[in-house]
Amino acid sequence: MKIPWKVVPVLVLILFCHVATSQDYGDDATAVAAPPPEQDACNGIFVVYTFSSREKAYPLVKNASAQAWAFKSQLFILNAGVDELKTWKVHIGFQHEEILVGLNGATAVDVEDLPAKRGIITRSRRRWTSPEHSFGLKKGTPMPKSIKLVNDGYKCPQPTKHTNTMHICCHKDPRFKKKEVKTKFMPRQYGDLSLTYDVLQAFEGNYLAQVTIDNLNPLGRLDHWNLTWEWMRGEFIYTMRGAYTHKKDSSECIYGPQGQYYQSFDFTPVMNCQRKPVISDLPPEKENDDKVGKLPNCCRNGTVLPTLMNETWARSIFQLQARAELYSS
Repeated sequence: MKIPWKVVPVLVLILFCHVATSQDYGDDATAVAAPPPEQDACNGIFVVYTFSSREKAYPLVKNASAQAWAFKSQLFILNAGVDELKTWKVHIGFQHEEILVGLNGATAVDVEDLPAKRGIITRSRRRWTSPEHSFGLKKGTPMPKSIKLVNDGYKCPQPTKHTNTMHICCHKDPRFKKKEVKTKFMPRQYGDLSLTYDVLQAFEGNYLAQVTIDNLNPLGRLDHWNLTWEWMRGEFIYTMRGAYTHKKDSSECIYGPQGQYYQSFDFTPVMNCQRKPVISDLPPEKENDDKVGKLPNCCRNGTVLPTLMNETWARSIFQLQARAELYSS
């Protein structure tokens, strides 16, 4: 059979065409908004707030002024200058009764817990996203009133606003004078008991910390101490030496956000996953135990004596290995 020469290029093109397919590896990374063109003209700290999306939140009500809306936004920080900025802090001036319900890659520093109606955002990562709630919205894009870098020594002009973005370029204040710190460490507060939480070693995703209890009262003693605190970044106690938690259970990690973050992690040896663990001292018979003892000033059944009575018993120490859901981010 004779093929006309005009058909030959078409056939060759068909032969060299094929369907390409790709696999979805489940990468749920947040889509990054394109930076505004003003970024190239900034020679300081460039901050961009971007409104991403919104949707109605439950409960659904007929009264529009009482309807809650859930929306997501993104903050982008770029150091376009020559000076290093350590631990950036950005204030977002919400104005529509917004409630900050979560943060991804950042931390609210002036609130006790989330949800919160206000907050200064800080973190080592330069980009973060946050889900928020607002009520009775009339505008489709509830933008904040202002954004501002609140690190000491920086000045920020009024932000430039657009429909769903807001950006600002902050520079160092040449008139700013840093306060001279004469002490190497923060001065200790005066009291009967001194509690110190020291990070001894830090690794990717976990760290080793030591807690020290000092009795500074010349006459008063403390028996059977119980200590507690509240984790703020999804931490949980993996192992402990010199003390124990009242509850030993890893189920809260397995079915909580820690289990979602460490999907292939073995939580069997985990000591405690409570957000507010209660910790007590070990009895004296555990002092030379290879696994939980052999630590100076530990295992005294929670007794801390005054220095005038017994100086060697005026201090209690225990160590813990903590893993954090957001520590390595």
